[in-house]
Amino acid sequence: MERLLENIFLRVFFIMRLSMIYIVMLVAGFFIFGFTPANATVLYMYRQYRMDVSKYHFADAWKYYKTIFWSTNALGGVLGLSISIMAYGLYLLVQLPNQSIFTLLFSIINAFIIFYILCVYVVYLKLHVYYEFRLFIGLKLSAIAVFFSIKSLAKLAIGTAICTFILSKVTLIVAVFIPIIWLMFVFDVLDPIYERVAQYYQD
Repeated sequence: MERLLENIFLRVFFIMRLSMIYIVMLVAGFFIFGFTPANATVLYMYRQYRMDVSKYHFADAWKYYKTIFWSTNALGGVLGLSISIMAYGLYLLVQLPNQSIFTLLFSIINAFIIFYILCVYVVYLKLHVYYEFRLFIGLKLSAIAVFFSIKSLAKLAIGTAICTFILSKVTLIVAVFIPIIWLMFVFDVLDPIYERVAQYYQD
């Protein structure tokens, strides 16, 4: 029982510490410009140190954050713009007065494209932890790698939906910890995709 309580305490402390680092990076980038660099930094640190909370220091996070700030914002800008266009198209389709089977079909296609772009985003961040590549090379690799594990994508969709639901139900004090939990989940659930990419590079 004592061991269990110790593990719970360490995990809670780990999430709290990483969340504080994450929030500072978000604020440093005025949230919009800090979002993708902060996500990439957390994934990088999680890959390096896993659950060893003693090794998570803001100075290390900040150093990495600065080196990837512009490149990851370019990623966020390209995919964010793409999602915005598709989301607006979906909004217009839903607002049409005379709905038909074709309208429904195009709406579903739009929704799937938005989900696909989001998957490319998280796969890019996952691979970015292991490889250095230019933006469009990374995007092409991620766009293909998404299909390497449909099971992982299904888990990603379910996990993201659960985190979003929890985020909408909890207070702000609790909500600040959800992004870190989601990022750790993303890192682990996308391992099969990384392994396929790593195998391809080895071959």
